[in-house]
Amino acid sequence: MKQNLDHNSKKAMADLQEMKEQAIAYYQANKVPLRMQEVLNTMFRVNPQDVNGFVSSFFEELALVPTVTKAIAVRSMDSKGQPAITVKVFCLVRNKEMLLGESQMAFDTQLLDNAKPEEKEVEDHLREQEIDEAISLINNDFREILESANPRHQVELDGKVYNLIEERRLEVKKTADASKEAEAASPQPIIDDKKGGKKSAKGSAGKKKASQVCFIAYS
Repeated sequence: MKQNLDHNSKKAMADLQEMKEQAIAYYQANKVPLRMQEVLNTMFRVNPQDVNGFVSSFFEELALVPTVTKAIAVRSMDSKGQPAITVKVFCLVRNKEMLLGESQMAFDTQLLDNAKPEEKEVEDHLREQEIDEAISLINNDFREILESANPRHQVELDGKVYNLIEERRLEVKKTADASKEAEAASPQPIIDDKKGGKKSAKGSAGKKKASQVCFIAYS
């Protein structure tokens, strides 16, 4: 029993000594003793009325600059009741995560007030796609750019964001061009016209009914 107590006591003392050594190394690495000596000496010479306020201001000047921790994009509604995106940027400020900025992006309509219902329906569908793509881009691709960045370096961040958007735009354009080339190279279906003759669907270009006939031919 006594041997167990001695063993536990020695282990506790060894753990305490290890913790002390870790604390000393931590404080020295972060220059805590030096800073404490500086603030005490300075405060003694200044003799401020608000001692705690003086210490707070002293260390506030030594605090690290805020860094971005995350940017979150969510769906919202603009002032006209139309779907929009709200982006919230959070930063680490003196060991606390805080909401440092919030911005809303609206999607303006390209149609006139007297536009047809089917035109508005198509635009609404495209807007929903754009919103989904923008939210995915901000919540995923932008994360690597913004995390741990200094929000004051606005020009640098804007340049990185622009380059990423341009890269994605070129990828989309390349995919669309490849799709068009593949479609142009594919054989056109042969359909019968009303007079009994045969012609390719490509030959009826310029008529809106051609797409309907092609659809029937494939079905």
